[in-house]
Amino acid sequence: MLMDNHLHTLFSDGHNTLRSMAETAVQLGYRQITFTDHIRRSSSWIETYILEIEQLQKEFSDYLVIDIGAEAKIINPDGEIDFNPQYRDRLKIILAAIHRIPLGNDEYFRTAEITQNNKDRVLTSVESAMLNVMKNPLVDVLAHPFSLGQNQFFSAFFSREFCTRLKSAALSEGKYLEYNTSKYNDCVTESFWQSPGLKVWIGSDSHSVESMISSKNLICRICSVI
Repeated sequence: MLMDNHLHTLFSDGHNTLRSMAETAVQLGYRQITFTDHIRRSSSWIETYILEIEQLQKEFSDYLVIDIGAEAKIINPDGEIDFNPQYRDRLKIILAAIHRIPLGNDEYFRTAEITQNNKDRVLTSVESAMLNVMKNPLVDVLAHPFSLGQNQFFSAFFSREFCTRLKSAALSEGKYLEYNTSKYNDCVTESFWQSPGLKVWIGSDSHSVESMISSKNLICRICSVI
């Protein structure tokens, strides 16, 4: 079944409406999508977001499954996320992601700020955050888990040993790992994603209908082999 389960709209940093992206999904032949706009504890638009998606679910019910989700950043090495738990029951899927390196106490590093002097602290924080978020009951999916691997400081970090530990944590906790077609995934081979029992989340991370369209070929390939 063709699907794209990582989409951003005007509710966060996307460029199109929920409806436009749903209509594009139908045109592309998708059978399932998930809206995953960036969310914070302070987000004031969540109620409207949910209600609008619920309306689209009714309108598109004959030919497209539309799920309500959100993407929240990991805020510390303990695996906590920037999310108000009062909405957990109304959002089907919560993706957790590292966008900046969470050091704790509201301190972060961007990848451009990593140096030899702080590298060890950063790597320890990333490892802890990725493994601990698997234990967070609010979280369903670790989004773009290998995207940092493209950075020179992380190329050795995403070793076969660590990737195996990450997979084991996902299997143990029943979490999804995301194959994000817009991000770096070369730390692991295709066989990693085909591991027995591993739950794989497939999404393009599209922020526009143009991105959805350009991602279709890779989405189709990944859906066919995973």
